[in-house]
Amino acid sequence: MKTMVAIPCMDQTCTLFDQCLDNLIPVGEISKTRNPGSLVYISRNSLSEVAIQEGLDYVLWIDSDMVFEPDLMQRLMKRMDEGFDIVAPICFRRKAPFSPVLYKTIRLGLTPEENIINGYSDYPRDSFFEVDACGFGCVMMRVSVLKKVLDEQKALFSPLPQFGEDISFCLRAKRSGFKIYCDSSIKVGHISQTVVTEETYLQYKRGKENNGNNDQ
Repeated sequence: MKTMVAIPCMDQTCTLFDQCLDNLIPVGEISKTRNPGSLVYISRNSLSEVAIQEGLDYVLWIDSDMVFEPDLMQRLMKRMDEGFDIVAPICFRRKAPFSPVLYKTIRLGLTPEENIINGYSDYPRDSFFEVDACGFGCVMMRVSVLKKVLDEQKALFSPLPQFGEDISFCLRAKRSGFKIYCDSSIKVGHISQTVVTEETYLQYKRGKENNGNNDQ
């Protein structure tokens, strides 16, 4: 079993990220591959091509501004062993509003104005559930997903109109028959001036609710 830990990044990575990467407990044979570049979709496409060409089994996508526990790979691999194809932990935007980077409904319209994007104002905590799309700050998937999407859709991460590269990939993966899941019991932090975690989001949400109550 061979896994690429795929890291699209700029020219530098965060120290906290590097520490987490050093402490990551491997499952099977792994390679940690960085692909520097200013356009993240090109980096993701290049890393995908390497994973396919080298006949790897899995890709663990991790952005260079994430923090995570050493058992991240073990816990996501457990979901792969259960037969799932694309699984993301819970993570949040690094700037307010600190919403989860998950989407209930994503639809590509005939024009950009007809696109549908429904995120989560709340989400099932410490649960395993299907989503329509997710951000790719941290995602584990089978390389067979990349192969099939590329074969059938003729593209992987190239952005669709008014969608980022991650949502664009999710749309293509769903067209090819794959389902996307989130395991919100696995927590990943997003590095900003502070580390944005689930507790950051919950505190922000409580503050908004309290301000709303005071206004009434």
